[in-house]
Amino acid sequence: MRIFTLCDHASIPADGKIYIHGGGVHQLFVPQIPGPLRTLFLVVRLSIPWHMLGEPHTVRIRALDLDRNQVGPADPLIATPFELGRPAGHRPGDESAINICAELNGLTIQQPMTLRFHLLVDDQTIGSLPLKVVQMPQAGVPTVR
Repeated sequence: MRIFTLCDHASIPADGKIYIHGGGVHQLFVPQIPGPLRTLFLVVRLSIPWHMLGEPHTVRIRALDLDRNQVGPADPLIATPFELGRPAGHRPGDESAINICAELNGLTIQQPMTLRFHLLVDDQTIGSLPLKVVQMPQAGVPTVR
């Protein structure tokens, strides 16, 4: 894995580069809990080693609470099968890569929490990304520190 991050917006145009805006989101303040999260983008760049090229694989991304319960409308949120061939000129030890850019909508939070996005390749977890969600303080209401 080379990149695994949440951001405000991302895209992968035809040139194959990843354009990330507002990357590194790790905490959200939401106006109301329970309620929906704002739209986020999840960006993944996976390096695929030589020995895994030419075989079918599946990337899955799960959103789970700290008790490993599903958060969101589906589990997994994303499931993407892929198979990369060995390009001409590739030699043992060379890597290839895939980029994934997913717009996340429909995640509703029932209480303040930290949820984790789990990145799996062929059902093996290779990364976990936390997102802390808290309610925005009410204007004019003092906060206890």
